Amino acid sequence: FIGIDFGTSTTVVSYAVIGDNTSPIKTSNMPLRQLSADGSYLENHLVPSCIAFYDNKLFKGQTAKQFKSKLTFGRNLWYSFKMMIGTDNGPVYFGTELPNGHPIATIENPLDATKVFFKFLKEEIDHFITTNNLPRQTYYSISIPASFEANQRKDLKEALDFANIPFQDNLFIDEPNAAFLSYLIEANNNNHQNYNIPIDSALHILVFDFGAGTCDISILEIGRKEGRLYSKNVAISKFEQLGGDDIDKKIVKDVLLPQLLKQNNLDIDDIRSPEYNKIILPKLQPIAEHL
Repeated sequence: FIGIDFGTSTTVVSYAVIGDNTSPIKTSNMPLRQLSADGSYLENHLVPSCIAFYDNKLFKGQTAKQFKSKLTFGRNLWYSFKMMIGTDNGPVYFGTELPNGHPIATIENPLDATKVFFKFLKEEIDHFITTNNLPRQTYYSISIPASFEANQRKDLKEALDFANIPFQDNLFIDEPNAAFLSYLIEANNNNHQNYNIPIDSALHILVFDFGAGTCDISILEIGRKEGRLYSKNVAISKFEQLGGDDIDKKIVKDVLLPQLLKQNNLDIDDIRSPEYNKIILPKLQPIAEHL
């Protein structure tokens, strides 16, 4: 069983296999190979949701993220594309170096970038399964914001089809639900307070999921029915593009930019909006993200 947490800034893949009597289900993160600039591979379970095209090579993950201060967004660098799927009408990255028909890949809009990224994930997942002699029959689960609308889910399914990830029932799981399940497991494994879920009345749990691109809030009903535990959404927030990317931009504007101006004896009025948006912000945002 493969679980993919497709995040705005970082993606993580996990897998679960049937274990033994002491550990009936074994679960672990899946380190994926990510091409480095020198041609070698680094393995890490943290995969930045970032793509870069440099020296006629396509980089995904850690190396692509390292190119953030060197390359130009929309031309040879793409990130936060998760937030823009389901909303584009044709080409969005007008200056892209990977137009339709390019022999390496096509990235003209966020859906194209999502397709390229998931194809990379599928190839590396297959490589990990083969290398570690895991079962070939696999089932996938992809976590998405609970507030993802129908057109966003449709685009994501198209990207999965492109990557040859088979569509199965219950393929998508809402991120707040996944977060709460993870919390229950962590609480149980670390002897934290456990929830006692009454048989005759369900619990209502508010989950506040603040990510890199979305603020996702859900109220879950957790209860027992016919001897089984169930979870369902009672209410969800609307799709809100508010998250860690906004905090990065705020750090640039309120902390880093004043330092830059002071060091160069400049005033804020000396900086024009195009210079800030196209030059200064892209250079300083990776530093803010690191901070």
